[in-house]
Amino acid sequence: MRRRSQWEPVMGTFLQLDLTADDGDAAAHAEATVVDAARQLERSLSRFSADSDLSRWSAGLAVAGETLGPLLARAAWWMAWSAGAFNPFTAELTELWRIAEASGAEPDPVALSRVCADLAVPHFEASPTAPLVDVGTDVAILRHADCGALDLHSIAKGWAVDRLVDAAMACNGVSRVIVNAGGDLRHDGEGTMRVGIEDPKAIADNRTPADRIEVSRRAVATSGIARRQFVVGDRRYSRLIDPRTGRPVTEQIAATVVAPDAATADVLATVASVLGPEEFAIKSAGLAVLGIEADWRLIRADGLAVESAGWRALVR
Repeated sequence: MRRRSQWEPVMGTFLQLDLTADDGDAAAHAEATVVDAARQLERSLSRFSADSDLSRWSAGLAVAGETLGPLLARAAWWMAWSAGAFNPFTAELTELWRIAEASGAEPDPVALSRVCADLAVPHFEASPTAPLVDVGTDVAILRHADCGALDLHSIAKGWAVDRLVDAAMACNGVSRVIVNAGGDLRHDGEGTMRVGIEDPKAIADNRTPADRIEVSRRAVATSGIARRQFVVGDRRYSRLIDPRTGRPVTEQIAATVVAPDAATADVLATVASVLGPEEFAIKSAGLAVLGIEADWRLIRADGLAVESAGWRALVR
């Protein structure tokens, strides 16, 4: 029995589930389990609800707990590994560019520099800290600065996808599952997952994908500038901001990463967009010693595609 379904809004986006189970009852049970898990994750990780675990921890009103703690531990590790290219405290930078949209003038360079200097200082540290920290791990979090501006969007959606895939695969009779949350996808179990990669220069829904790839038991995430932009005066800027400079990313217009899990793919797509192909190739090569095999493709602003050595093997 193959079951496909979609819900909106869940975790601030659409949620698609495609699973195979022994029979209709097993498929229905797995679907209900995934939806319930998604709602719980939304309540826990929402930055728009003052009662969420994330909001309460950010305000210093609660401990991180068994779900948020491991997520914070991963975020701390990726911040250090990327030398600040991934930073979940960019909300103030985003607000400066939103104000710029309203005023029609770019943000004050001095204000951007001030915020970037603050971002360069770690706001918290976790123990243990690692790129792969399991849910339920006892994590100690030590604050060094105000964490009220924490926004885990660049990792939390992928993290949630991983939790939903695990929940589905734990159900009796389920042999295959694909979860898609707003473009963050992960496959587990039997068979493969085929994914069309959008052409960032031609984003109409009926356009032919720039690439089609096929993966098994892996995750895919894309970071791009085509669909989400700031408009300041008569100029358009990416909403993806380099935390080191405070300015929108301009040299890359799309990055797609295939990784073992969705949280890792989510983070690496953002980091690849910020760093660019040359620096990211060097950084990502070192992940293999940690058991993280990542393949990727970057599209530069001039339209040139730069790929990892393993990308072509995924194209179908």
